[in-house]
Amino acid sequence: MMRRLVYSTAFLAIACLQFFLLFQTSTYDIPFLGVLALDDSPSSSQNAVHTDTLSEPLLNNDSTIHTIDTSPYAYAFVIGGCDPNKPAYRNYIYDILIAADILRQRGSRADVVAFFQMSYHSNYTKLPDYDTRLLKAMKVRILYIPVSRDESFYRCMLDKFRTLSLTQYRRVLFLDGDVIPLVNLDYLFKLSDELSDKPTVLKENMVLAGTQEPSNGGFFMLTPNADALKQINVIIQDREERARSSTNSFDPVQGWGHVIDSTADKWVTNGRKAGTNWVRTGTLAISEQ
Repeated sequence: MMRRLVYSTAFLAIACLQFFLLFQTSTYDIPFLGVLALDDSPSSSQNAVHTDTLSEPLLNNDSTIHTIDTSPYAYAFVIGGCDPNKPAYRNYIYDILIAADILRQRGSRADVVAFFQMSYHSNYTKLPDYDTRLLKAMKVRILYIPVSRDESFYRCMLDKFRTLSLTQYRRVLFLDGDVIPLVNLDYLFKLSDELSDKPTVLKENMVLAGTQEPSNGGFFMLTPNADALKQINVIIQDREERARSSTNSFDPVQGWGHVIDSTADKWVTNGRKAGTNWVRTGTLAISEQ
């Protein structure tokens, strides 16, 4: 326990130092503000009137970038529940800034894209100027997810599939908001892209097993595809409609619409746990993947 505490403290110190150096050595003309004006009220352009229609689209993102890109690859982050009056979300913004800086220092040529969803309970419809200035200074592209009155961890997990909407990229590597890469990960894009100068040894869609789950939702690479996004929307809608009409909130046999065959589809985790259904087993929450 003490060793974990020491490692955690050391990592936090390194991250804080990296963030400090980022704004002390940056050539961008963006001053580092020592005091955050967290009690500033939103401007009139940021006031939002929430209606039920705001929560309707599942993953239909109307914020797709329509510009000419300099890279065929991108790193993507998804941050939900942003409320400037409760600025805990800024921890994730700082993580994105540090990640973008490290990647570029290590030679990455890929874009960095961040999806943000403002909280349903907030009067802000966009991030405050302070946040956007920092993100733009590090050339992080900002996209907004429609507000949902059903905001939750479950909904935020599904929002990660919005990376499929970034069809101007050949590959997108998703990173959770608390993940900091320490090296240039661009090689993962190239090792899965038949058009690169590297041998293709990875599938175009790469999902890793974790110690407690067969598919880790915090780190995966996808090939953006509008049709695949539509299919996922259908699956999500079907699953939720079945849950509303059933006494059980989740069907352990059908799961997300696929019956797991005991011989062909048996799932296995890095922790050597295995299973043939969608049932929550101990700390293993297969039904949430």
